Parts: sequence; C-alpha cells; structure tokens
Amino acid sequence: MMIAWQTINGVKVAELPDRVDANSSKAVEEQLMAALDEGTKALVCDLAKTAYVSSAGLRVFVAVLKRVNKEQSRLALCGLQPVVAEVMEMTGFVPLFAILP
Repeated sequence: MMIAWQTINGVKVAELPDRVDANSSKAVEEQLMAALDEGTKALVCDLAKTAYVSSAGLRVFVAVLKRVNKEQSRLALCGLQPVVAEVMEMTGFVPLFAILP
C-alpha cells in the first residue's frame, strides 16, 4: 500500500488510500513516519479518497500526531469524506487535529 506524495510550498502532502484499516494501517504509519524521519516539518494527510477509517487507522493518526507534537512539527488532515468526518467527531478526535477542507 503506497501513499502518493506531493510537496506543495514546502508542505509534504500524503494522499492516503481508500481504506485505513487493520490491513493497511501498518504500511500507512510506516510511510508517514518515514516522511518525518526525513525531516518533514509540515505534513498534510489528504483523505479525499479515503472512504473508511477503522480504529487501527485512528491509532495511526494519533501516533503521527504525538510524533509531530514532540518534534514541534505540524500535521493537518484534509478532504475528509462525510463518513470519516463522522467517525472523527464521534471519537472526539476533531479538536486534536487541524482539519482543512
């Protein structure tokens, strides 16, 4: 499961897969953490194509957020589909993340 990457104005943008679940979460986390290992200071996770996020996927976002906060970097989520946005709201994660349109 490969993430498609772009760099826009110095911000690394990760286009996440259609599902971030138990099957894909490990690969997604490894790739996001690798970007941080390379010195990325601003990371956006584009979820425009992501229709489903499981609890394993939510754990990935929290792990990346903890790392970003520790390193004084920035993380934002964008393009949340309605179902994914609802999961984020129901779990109380919305206030934890910068969420962009």
